[in-house]
Amino acid sequence: MKTYELNYLISNGLGVEKAQDIALKIESLLQEQNGTLTNGRKSKEIELGHEINGSKKSVMFNIQFRVEPDNIIAIQQQLKKMPAIVRFMVTVKNPTKINAKPQRRFQKKTEETNTAQQTKTSQKRAKVELKQIEEKLEEILEE
Repeated sequence: MKTYELNYLISNGLGVEKAQDIALKIESLLQEQNGTLTNGRKSKEIELGHEINGSKKSVMFNIQFRVEPDNIIAIQQQLKKMPAIVRFMVTVKNPTKINAKPQRRFQKKTEETNTAQQTKTSQKRAKVELKQIEEKLEEILEE
């Protein structure tokens, strides 16, 4: 079983009672597909960025549930058939790792910069040694 999150918009013109009835129907639909609700239903009224079906406001619901991946297609098909639902989105909810340590990327960079600095200093040493050799050669040739 995987954990999913369902976000859906219900038209604002239906009223609070009808919106709650539709939310209960969706919860029963999830349970019919052998799904279990993990978090309670959350709802809030939102203002949309653009009009949908002539309305600028909508009621947004959020439900988290667990169900077999094979049943998700049937759930989506049932949601498409409901005329009161304006938009919906089902996403896979990945579990978060509590004790996960973030990788430190700057360590690799410091190692790379250290090696770059070492090569620069070795090149400078080589140039200094070459200059010293040239000076000694000139002294020898002058004698």
